[in-house]
Amino acid sequence: MTAVSYSLIHGEGIELPTIFAADRTPVPYQVESIDDRLLHHYSPMPALLDAPVVAAYELLGVTPATPGGYWRRDTEIRIMHFEMALASALVCVVLYFTARRLLAPLYALGLTLAFAFGTQIFSTLSRPYWSHTWGVALTALAIYFVVFRLRNRATLSAVLGATCISWSFFCRPQTAWAVIGLGVFLVVSRRWRDLGVFTSVGVAWAVVGALFSLATYDSILPNYFLGQQVELGRFEIATRVTRHRYFWNLMGSLFSPSRGVFIFVPLYAWILAVVCLSWKRLASRPLAVIAVAVIGVHLWMLVHTGTWPGGSRCYGPRQLSDVLPWFFLLGALAVDAMLTGWRETSRWGRSLRLASLMLCLAFSIFVNTRGAYAPATWRWMPAEMVDVRRDGEEVIRPDWWDWSDPQFLAGLWPEDPPRRDAGDEAGVNGGGGAD
Repeated sequence: MTAVSYSLIHGEGIELPTIFAADRTPVPYQVESIDDRLLHHYSPMPALLDAPVVAAYELLGVTPATPGGYWRRDTEIRIMHFEMALASALVCVVLYFTARRLLAPLYALGLTLAFAFGTQIFSTLSRPYWSHTWGVALTALAIYFVVFRLRNRATLSAVLGATCISWSFFCRPQTAWAVIGLGVFLVVSRRWRDLGVFTSVGVAWAVVGALFSLATYDSILPNYFLGQQVELGRFEIATRVTRHRYFWNLMGSLFSPSRGVFIFVPLYAWILAVVCLSWKRLASRPLAVIAVAVIGVHLWMLVHTGTWPGGSRCYGPRQLSDVLPWFFLLGALAVDAMLTGWRETSRWGRSLRLASLMLCLAFSIFVNTRGAYAPATWRWMPAEMVDVRRDGEEVIRPDWWDWSDPQFLAGLWPEDPPRRDAGDEAGVNGGGGAD
């Protein structure tokens, strides 16, 4: 994506610089050719957001393109690392101000720090280059503007919220459910004027996106948005196989040792449990229902695609990073409800909730710290197993249920089994794919 940003600031549009692919054989899977033009297969929106950072680096004399006509991969990775760290810091700032609308400063800070170090923010969003990072940042901003609004500036809040969620969709089409969720919230809240502004601005951005796509890709939506998958050797899971494995895909997304969201972020499980136990004390039950619905629909769609693991070169449940702002919103509601009914809860109940919180938070921080700093987890590759289809054909697929070698424990002891060559590590924590 830095290559696209480089082209943008040099007035070459979103076409990739010729030198980017000149020394790459074969051409990277992220690149596609349309009318003899080299384009990034994924959305150019993250590159547009990255452009100011790339321009600032160029002003400081740091550029991935050398005068001799070579593309410096190391410099590109360096810039992308900073971009993702900066965007992740923005996510944390937005989450804090969101929590402040429900919690006192100390509790809001505590919840924000818990998410900063105990969720995908630390292990995934701030490390490799994925489009998730900007998608999460923009979704969090949209939730803040639409749900809580700027004081005495309802119209401006609706405009900003619609803009942020539209840009989030341009980054990650999977955030379409967040668009619907925010619209439903405005309907339930009977904020008809805000709904009109939100819808109008959203439609305007949709028209702009369609015109841009027609001019660039000769279609109303780019290939990435149309779901035309690039053939990747690293993806061994075929859609025709997973059609008969919906249940196991769901269980894998939630509980598998190397992709399960409740294994990598047990803090989420604690939040959902407290929401259920404190349902009557929630500050906004409709908002909680909408948040759970967005998370549930996103998960339901994910397990039906066959790409729920997110590939071998990512850490944990990265495909569920998109709903992190909704989990945070539930967390703020849960903490507020727990504090509201604190005196009415028995001593045993209070002790149980605090002990479970500390246990879940400690394990979440441990797992995501390993993903942020342990190189062995970046090189980790899942063992392969044979899956027999109904017609008797054998298909090789990764074994995401192997508890003998979970990803978050990779490298902790020397008897780790040997792995296949992981190839270019940049795809994990070095700034590879943008999917």
